[in-house]
Amino acid sequence: MSRFLDHNLLVSVFRLCVWLILLSVIFVPLERLFALHPQKIFRKAILTDVAYFFLGGLIPGFLLGAPLALVAWLVNQAIPGTFTSALAASPAWLRIVAALVVVDIGAYWGHRWTHEIPFLWRFHAIHHGAEQLDFLVSTRILVGAVWGFFVHANVHWRFGPLERLIATPAFHHWHHTNEAALLPWVDGLFGTLYLPKDKRPAHYGIDESLPGSFLGQLVRPFLISAEETRVKTEA
Repeated sequence: MSRFLDHNLLVSVFRLCVWLILLSVIFVPLERLFALHPQKIFRKAILTDVAYFFLGGLIPGFLLGAPLALVAWLVNQAIPGTFTSALAASPAWLRIVAALVVVDIGAYWGHRWTHEIPFLWRFHAIHHGAEQLDFLVSTRILVGAVWGFFVHANVHWRFGPLERLIATPAFHHWHHTNEAALLPWVDGLFGTLYLPKDKRPAHYGIDESLPGSFLGQLVRPFLISAEETRVKTEA
């Protein structure tokens, strides 16, 4: 069993190394050619974000697989069979649209609560603590995807009307100034959309003081008091 786990760990680390190289090959040149904010490749806190990249790639598979499977099973048991049968019989395009709507609205409120609930903000503040943005800052939320790397990229691209529908770097960079949320069309639905045409963020980060080290950031959410977090989020 131990050898099996060791083998899986080595394979996972190797895959993450390859994935990091591929991401760097794609995004580093783009961020140099189309930089929104000129900055060094080896910018402040880049090693911390590399550590988050590996932590986020390893933790979900080894620790969250079983709990997430249990949650999925419980949700499946709670949904009436007639509903799932009707959904399965519906056209594929309708199922895709319904899934996107449910996922986007769920993600919006889940993310909004990380800003509004002091206990959750203790952990999410680490993501917002980055004072310089590039594709690697996406790793501070531990669970991400290719689009997550893209919206954090240090590029000045704009996408016109498409920005009202899907998250883009121009939109998500405002989120790191604490002036916007995550998904454009859902933000518009709930009145929290902020996406000016001729204005871009001048700086990032939060008012709270965060440890500079990777380990310091990992333990900070468990050390800060709930009252201190409440006062800071209301300030």
